[in-house]
Amino acid sequence: MSWVSDLFARPWRRYVAYGGLAVVGLLIVLRLFAFTPFAHSFVESRVEAMSVRGQVIELDRLRGDLLGRLKADRLTIADADGTWLTVEQVDLKWSPFALLGGHLDLAHVRADLIGVARRPVLGPAPKETQASPIDRMDLRALDIATLNLAGGVAGPAQSYALSGRVSTERLTG
Repeated sequence: MSWVSDLFARPWRRYVAYGGLAVVGLLIVLRLFAFTPFAHSFVESRVEAMSVRGQVIELDRLRGDLLGRLKADRLTIADADGTWLTVEQVDLKWSPFALLGGHLDLAHVRADLIGVARRPVLGPAPKETQASPIDRMDLRALDIATLNLAGGVAGPAQSYALSGRVSTERLTG
């Protein structure tokens, strides 16, 4: 008798084996779903539905692996006066499962261009603030080919190229 036939010989083992196969099958389907245009459209619509202190986010042509490496042609943030931030050709590699432990783990974030046209007009702060579920953030590689700051954002008009890394932890006290 082989181990497979022995596994299915008893009813409870059969149920456990079928349950395990169902879970593995579901994980495979979810993994494949992360590459579909429907999944990308869903994430775009959820991101664009967010509004923090009057800021409206727009994300154009999200593609790639939602559970690993994402790319977007353009990300803009606007307020009541219009668009104040534009990010072109965003490339992000991350580990979404680290969020389960309160850790935002970004392997790299790259952008061809970040343009800050002006300072944002922020809406009122919420009366009640909730603690962030993220306790720690690691950005192991940041690469911004061009950062353009318009005049008045931080003094006269300026242009930079940025690279670096960031690691933070929530301070408790």
